[in-house]
Amino acid sequence: MLAVVSAQKLQTKAEDIHQRQVMFLAMVAHELRNPLNPIRMATELLQHAQANEGLLGQVQGILRRQVSHLALAIVRELVEAHGGTIVAASAGRGLGSEFVVTLPVLPGA
Repeated sequence: MLAVVSAQKLQTKAEDIHQRQVMFLAMVAHELRNPLNPIRMATELLQHAQANEGLLGQVQGILRRQVSHLALAIVRELVEAHGGTIVAASAGRGLGSEFVVTLPVLPGA
C-alpha cells in the first residue's frame, strides 16, 4: 500500500514539474516574439548604417533597448515562476539601474 501511495506522489510531482516546464517554455516563446522583430529589422538596417552615423546610432539604440527588455522580461518570468518578485529602479537614462530580486525560502532549506 505504501508503494502505491509513494508512486502516486512521485507521479503527481513529475506531472507538476512537467507542467511548470511547459509553462516556462511558452513564456520564453512569448517573450522572444516581441523584441525579436525590432532586433531583426535593426540588423537589416545595419547593412546601410555604415555610411550614415545618425542611422547607426538609432540602430544601436533599438538593439540596446530590445535586448534590455528581453533580458528583464525573461528574468521577471523566471523569478515569478518561482514565487518571487523583482523590482527595477533607475534614476534616469545613462545612470544605471538597480534590481531587487526576492525569492521565497524553500521548505526544509
